[in-house]
Amino acid sequence: MIFDYQQYLASREWALKREAVRKRAGNKCERCYVAPMQAVHHLTYANIGKEPLEDLQAICHPCHAFVSGKANNDPKAEEIKKFYKRSNELTTELLKRYYKERDPALTRSLIRVLAFVIGDAAHNSGSNKHEEEMLEWLKHEIRDFKQFIKQKTAKE
Repeated sequence: MIFDYQQYLASREWALKREAVRKRAGNKCERCYVAPMQAVHHLTYANIGKEPLEDLQAICHPCHAFVSGKANNDPKAEEIKKFYKRSNELTTELLKRYYKERDPALTRSLIRVLAFVIGDAAHNSGSNKHEEEMLEWLKHEIRDFKQFIKQKTAKE
């Protein structure tokens, strides 16, 4: 018997699975976490027709086009850029406060923020060359900053 995928997508069984995925995701794309869910993406077709919910992903149209190879622009990359921009703003603010107040607690906070950014980048990093370069740059910045703090502390 040949599996009719289009008939399956029109079935009540699929509608129930789609609704369960929508509820799980809170109607948000589970890839970029920003856009509303507009489709359900199969992470694998190994269990087609009897797939567990873990095989399904709530997804927006731009993310779906990207993961399906129909678009080159990755919507998730924009969110990662926004995250790095915000992290950079926070790091800059902590640095300004450190230089103004010379507070060791602020130094620890700065190092924690940078470590979080690196941890998040490592967790979200795929084969994207830009992300890998950003991760290496952040690691380098933390090493330099820790060395700077050691030298400053030794002189004071």
